[in-house]
Amino acid sequence: MPIVRRHGQDTRSFRQAHRGCLAVLLAGVAGACGSDPVLEPTPPGIASVAVAAGAHNVLHAVVTASLLDADSVTVRYGVAGATLDSVTPVAIAHDSQQLDVLGLLPRTAYRMQVVAYGHGLSAESDTVAFTTGDLPTTSRHIRPVALIRLPATWPSRRMPTASSSTIPAGWSGIERFPAA
Repeated sequence: MPIVRRHGQDTRSFRQAHRGCLAVLLAGVAGACGSDPVLEPTPPGIASVAVAAGAHNVLHAVVTASLLDADSVTVRYGVAGATLDSVTPVAIAHDSQQLDVLGLLPRTAYRMQVVAYGHGLSAESDTVAFTTGDLPTTSRHIRPVALIRLPATWPSRRMPTASSSTIPAGWSGIERFPAA
């Protein structure tokens, strides 16, 4: 709908008419924002770390960590005297977190370190020492063996399979060898 004006009426634009109101509004917003201090994020905290052997496997460690304000956590570990070059998958953090460290070697000393993440920052614990146990005597004398016939066009799209023609009759897949 067109705006109709009488002769002699003020023809100022909306912007010109309300410029003063806009200036007061902007000054109020800037004043309200400028008086509050900027809060920096705080890093997560690690209150305690403990390592114990897994209940059912000597090649497994369980790391228990008490965390403060963390959203995820992981364990860095390595053989004692070497770098911490292995990492567990990242887990969602709770106040108390248990992390499994799998695939360790028997009778080997390790160092482990918990790393907590939160608010775009991270915190590292001190390293904790852990030594894996020895394998049971029956496990030391068993060696798994797999016989798989590979196709002549290997690698191919089809995965190789074990069939009755590749595995000798009466063979169980586990071969005993003399103790060292």
